[in-house]
Amino acid sequence: MGGALISGSMDNSFFGNRLPELNESLLERQENNKQFRNKKIGFALGGRLFSRKNATLDLGIIFKRHPEVKQINPGGGLSGRLWKIHFGASFYQDDSYVDLTKVIDTSTNLPYSATYQKDFLKEKFTVSTYTVGTRLGNLALDYGTIRSNLDFYGKPTNITLISGAYHFGNYLFNLALRKEKSQVPEYDDGVLVEKKNKSETYAGVQYSINKHIIFGLNYNYFLLREFSLSATLFL
Repeated sequence: MGGALISGSMDNSFFGNRLPELNESLLERQENNKQFRNKKIGFALGGRLFSRKNATLDLGIIFKRHPEVKQINPGGGLSGRLWKIHFGASFYQDDSYVDLTKVIDTSTNLPYSATYQKDFLKEKFTVSTYTVGTRLGNLALDYGTIRSNLDFYGKPTNITLISGAYHFGNYLFNLALRKEKSQVPEYDDGVLVEKKNKSETYAGVQYSINKHIIFGLNYNYFLLREFSLSATLFL
């Protein structure tokens, strides 16, 4: 069995789901190279149901909490391996919260709270993910999807992730492609362009000092075409 405490930093990042964001906020973030931030916390707990030479199956549960909404949302998932094919699926509920008092509507020069006649937008929604992959020697290949449907956007958001990882000594090299179909506009040279189908690439390298500490260098993790450093601690 194992557990993990998870921050919300993956939302609106390369490997994460899309959360509602006003266009003015998205444009300001992109122009200032600021990652999307929220204070959500998740807790996950999982355990192995059975393990055989050519097959394994794990089951897990997850709980998410948004500090502004103050509700705990449940979810669950499973992962396993059949010969050289590994797979996974998860379903969980989540909350979105958009503060309308701090963002100016450029069409009226008034806060969005005046436009919507409320101080915030709050919505509960469901996220489903599916993954499948295989490993050939030191090379791992994975395919995954993330799907959500929020009233804020009016239509479902579908994200496809195709990734490869190559292990060499203490190093792990990663390349990935993200294809997104959503109502979220794309940032292009200082403006937002309406574009339903969007593509992004990711590259990264990780170095394991020992079995407890891993450092990494990432490109485009936060969908800002940026370089970032990461550190992972295993206890």
